[in-house]
Amino acid sequence: MADWRNPEDYTYTQGLTLHQWAWEFLRRNSDYRDDWRAFEALEDPIMHTAEQSSVYRSASRKWGLAYPVDPSLNATEADVHFAQAVNHLGLVYGYASDGNELVTVLEFDLEKPISPQVQIAEKYLLQQQGEYAASGRIHPAASKSRPHQQRHLYPVYIRLLDGHLEGVGTRKMGDLLFAESPDPRQRARDGLRSAKKLATSSYRDLLLFLDE
Repeated sequence: MADWRNPEDYTYTQGLTLHQWAWEFLRRNSDYRDDWRAFEALEDPIMHTAEQSSVYRSASRKWGLAYPVDPSLNATEADVHFAQAVNHLGLVYGYASDGNELVTVLEFDLEKPISPQVQIAEKYLLQQQGEYAASGRIHPAASKSRPHQQRHLYPVYIRLLDGHLEGVGTRKMGDLLFAESPDPRQRARDGLRSAKKLATSSYRDLLLFLDE
């Protein structure tokens, strides 16, 4: 990871798409890093073994990735493909296999009651259709206010995560990153809380939005 103390180490984040930001947060997730180490520890990572297939399926289901990616690679270095995302209704969805972002693929769990899943899917599709019509645009998500409002904070968020991964406390990080704040430590605490949320689950929300 980059040195959280040095802002120059984060210049690569300028111009990242929301999907690339999703990867920047996910690769700082300790659980994902543990899963990558487990995958890397397989005896023959080149051959497509049953164990490797299980890891691939686990990565797709658990993290929404098409395949595991080395977390040491930043968004400009890694070839990352998110296979699916979970929207705010808890619905698992993805794009069509040909990459057409105007086609939504929904996933249903056959071990659970179908009717509630269909109701959630219908609510989601109608909501999307209404947003597209109101905006005059056809995109998987019409509203982009939240990610765009927070994007300017993302470089600071990943610096906080990198410091946290090193075991640095919020007091020290706050003194460096929020020196002008009346309460630098609290700012660091609040920022780290938001950053952790993005790294553990909310990175998926970024996959709902398209960059202009």
